[in-house]
Amino acid sequence: MNAPPTSFLMMLVSSITISMTLFISSPAHAAPSELVRSACNSTNNYTFCVGALESDHRTASASRLGPLSIIALDLAMSNATKTQRYMANLASRSKAKPNVREALEACVENYRGVIGSFRSAAGEVKVKEYMMANYDSAVAGDGASLCDKKLAARGVRNPSLLERNLHIHYFSNIGFVITGKLY
Repeated sequence: MNAPPTSFLMMLVSSITISMTLFISSPAHAAPSELVRSACNSTNNYTFCVGALESDHRTASASRLGPLSIIALDLAMSNATKTQRYMANLASRSKAKPNVREALEACVENYRGVIGSFRSAAGEVKVKEYMMANYDSAVAGDGASLCDKKLAARGVRNPSLLERNLHIHYFSNIGFVITGKLY
């Protein structure tokens, strides 16, 4: 019996890890706080937003939107960094076809901007530059969109990458919504 390809196993483990981190790490019996419900209510994906915020232990002690926005942006940076690392790892494999490698390398570069935008937004919240934080949260999703387009143009069909890019879009929207409520 042949063993499954390594890339399939990595994709499976990554998907399970992401899902468990976002949706299972919070206590099943605990309902989200009113602050989390209110913050997530206007996002594109309420369930993802609640799951992501509740996965961070700091959320339980957050009583205002400012600290909650920092938590959301920290989660976004962490997620984007892991995604960038994952893509760089895929691109560096010697078996990667040139069109796949080129698309992945472009995505790695795009994610520098994603991470930088989330980092800037978090810093701007800390100094109460809420409009700038709102803008940077919104544009963070642009890098994931560019990555999606590059992957499609090169015929790369990797469900794990598509899911990871979708998560960045969700995080961008969460940051945009929450920072928009700060001013």
